[in-house]
Amino acid sequence: MDTALADRPAAPGPANRPGRSYDERVTTRVLWLTCAAVVAVRSVFVAQPIRSDEGGYLHAARHWAPGEGEFIYGDFHVDRPPLLMAFFRLAALWDTDAAIRVITIPVVVAIVLATARAAGLLAGPVAARWAAVVTAALMCSPALAADQADGVMFALLFVTGSIAAILHGWRAGDLRTTVGWGLVAGVLAAAAPLAKQNFVDAFAFAGVLIAVSALRHPGSRTRLGTLAAGFGAGTVVVVAALAAWAHLKGVAMDVMWEDVIAFRVEAGQVLAASHHSAPMERARLLVLAAVASAAVPVVMTWLVGLLRRPRPLAAEQWALLALLGWSAIGIVVGGSYWLDYLQALAPAAGLAAGLVSAGRGAGRRLMRGLALWAAVASLGAVATTTLAYQASPRLWYPQLIGGWVADSAEEGDTMVVAYGNSQVVEAADLPTPYPYLWSLPMRTLDPDQQRLERLLDGPSRPTWFVVLNGVNSWDIDDDGRLRSMIEEHYEPAATICGYNVLVRADVERRLADAPNCGSSQW
Repeated sequence: MDTALADRPAAPGPANRPGRSYDERVTTRVLWLTCAAVVAVRSVFVAQPIRSDEGGYLHAARHWAPGEGEFIYGDFHVDRPPLLMAFFRLAALWDTDAAIRVITIPVVVAIVLATARAAGLLAGPVAARWAAVVTAALMCSPALAADQADGVMFALLFVTGSIAAILHGWRAGDLRTTVGWGLVAGVLAAAAPLAKQNFVDAFAFAGVLIAVSALRHPGSRTRLGTLAAGFGAGTVVVVAALAAWAHLKGVAMDVMWEDVIAFRVEAGQVLAASHHSAPMERARLLVLAAVASAAVPVVMTWLVGLLRRPRPLAAEQWALLALLGWSAIGIVVGGSYWLDYLQALAPAAGLAAGLVSAGRGAGRRLMRGLALWAAVASLGAVATTTLAYQASPRLWYPQLIGGWVADSAEEGDTMVVAYGNSQVVEAADLPTPYPYLWSLPMRTLDPDQQRLERLLDGPSRPTWFVVLNGVNSWDIDDDGRLRSMIEEHYEPAATICGYNVLVRADVERRLADAPNCGSSQW
């Protein structure tokens, strides 16, 4: 495989050429079409129901009060960093939950363009267009849960931007430009883990790229050191900005550490000690999605090309290996094996597709075929999920339940959902007195349910109690105390889509007509 770029960081960029080649003009058209396709596909997702993570983040963002409650952002425990929550805080400025899906449209367009730019810097315009196709396909595929707005997607915005910026600095010819691009790359690299904690992918890419280049080209070490210094300065800027935000908002650093870092360790121990049947089933589905989406075939084709390469690997190839390796580690170590983990492969897969497609090796035709496979698979997944939402209104059950509670509630009502499924609370638009919006924080921080039992046995017990999982899920109520308490203080209000909605026995509410789970929402 020939990456079409010699291993020399001082190489001038394409911008130094006086005119635009035919390949560049074609690439521009392809990028426009690809971005238009991203906008069209992601517009479909705007009309679909939000999921649990989106609902919980939005609910916490609508009750935004950093420094004023028990946790980072107020009264609700959210184990995600501030930059991710800033996106949801922006979406919360609108009444509609769909706003967060709208925000993902420019985010994914930027990811596609940044990956295409990085591939173009490495191997020219042909690489850019094929990288764009693969990245867009993966970042729009419901098979990778890319129809949702979650931390992985927002983190990749900064990862891909940082990779493109560090490559600009790596190719720059003067120190001023080099340090400037290094600064930008460092800011974006440090921003990524503020969207999702483990996304230090850009650090891996930049560190390996600079280190290998310095070993291979001693004469370029001054300029590479300048690039590294700019990168480090950018990282310091972000850390300082985070500290300033925490100080201004009155968020204690130990609270931030406990909620965002220490909790993840404790939660990992809870997952490791629990039954493994559900995570293993998700892991099998994850592997299937990784293959069917073409993400794994794309990176494997690139890796096979590297193994057959007669010459030593270039610096950018080592950097891409580091990027891919870190992404793979994050997927495996994540433990829960949710489909959105696979989005982490999108930058590496996009760059790999671009490098091979622009090369002269035997894998070029195969890689272009895989890129088209990725696009077709993504469109197929979009069509399948869209038809499923249209044909099966039961898939809207969180919104149906939440909407019914909202229609039946009175001012001052509150609710709790057992367990998780926080999009129900968001759909009902009611406050909840229980701070754990998802099941994992509840299992980790309230494992004996003492806090929930005190709430249900006290005067501020929620007006509405929705049972979406068994009360004794994960054997968390094996002594039956919680069930007895629920039976004592609540009575059935309705059964919606097969799920029980309870109301306090000491209040009266005029109940709305229950929605029909057999009628279409469209």
